[in-house]
Amino acid sequence: MKIAIDIDSTLHHYWDVLSEAAHARFGIELPYEEQYQWGITRLKDEQLACVIEATHCEKAILAARPYPGAVEAVNRWADGGHFIHITSHRAEGCQEPTERWLRDIGLHFDELYCSYDKIARCREIGVDLLIDDSPVNIAAAVGHGITVATITHPWNEDVVEEEGVIAKEADAAYSPGERVGMVKIKRVRTIDAIVLGWRPGKEEGTVGSIILGLHDADGRLREVGHSSGFKAKEKRDLVGALAPYETGERGTGEPSRWNSARDLAWVKLRPELVVEVTFDHVSDGRIRHGAKVQRWREDKSPAECTIDQLDS
Repeated sequence: MKIAIDIDSTLHHYWDVLSEAAHARFGIELPYEEQYQWGITRLKDEQLACVIEATHCEKAILAARPYPGAVEAVNRWADGGHFIHITSHRAEGCQEPTERWLRDIGLHFDELYCSYDKIARCREIGVDLLIDDSPVNIAAAVGHGITVATITHPWNEDVVEEEGVIAKEADAAYSPGERVGMVKIKRVRTIDAIVLGWRPGKEEGTVGSIILGLHDADGRLREVGHSSGFKAKEKRDLVGALAPYETGERGTGEPSRWNSARDLAWVKLRPELVVEVTFDHVSDGRIRHGAKVQRWREDKSPAECTIDQLDS
């Protein structure tokens, strides 16, 4: 099998490096958990180019630390006779330090290819499996019949659900198994949360996701994440069920990464409804990955939905 593996946000956690560079150069924060689209709207094009250049300099490349277990997993695939093609959107001038970094961390590979057009090269050499975090590359690969795997990040959750991609959590160690080690590893936890609002679905007259909130130590109501994945009938029925709780106000959201014309503003609700949800990861007091609704808790008071549940 020929396996193509991306580097940034696939072999190492690139977002921290990018965010630090953006803050150092322009004083702009790039919260990981809020990056729900592929484009980075907080930076102007010229600022983004500057930040990417800084993160792809020789010093930054050589300082990167691979995800736990990543090198070992890839080396098992290589030792098993698979062709390992390392692919990156880095400029061609980054080829030499990138190759040096790969050898420094002890990763076995057959080819390194730095180019903005990863899919063309994958098709050219007959890649069977692409491991990449970009929703654009994931969708393109699927369209060309290439099996895709990824590490789930906020910016690719939608395409993972839509395309049925093999996925692994960003903070979970690489673990080789029956499907080339790319399985979704979760620590499932449960909390009761307040429904702050709902976001329209792709189809008119449907709910795409609900916005979740919890009370902090000072009693303030904080948004902590969202939940989607409703069945088609539930999406339609929820519009009517939630209507009596609407306040007439709207919350704002980032535009869709798939359709820039689609508005992701959400409908605010009175904080009276409680749901039990499962989730698998928390970062900075927010549920990093979309939670799943288990049941509606008519027996639960919103006052009981406190943020300390996230620490349990």
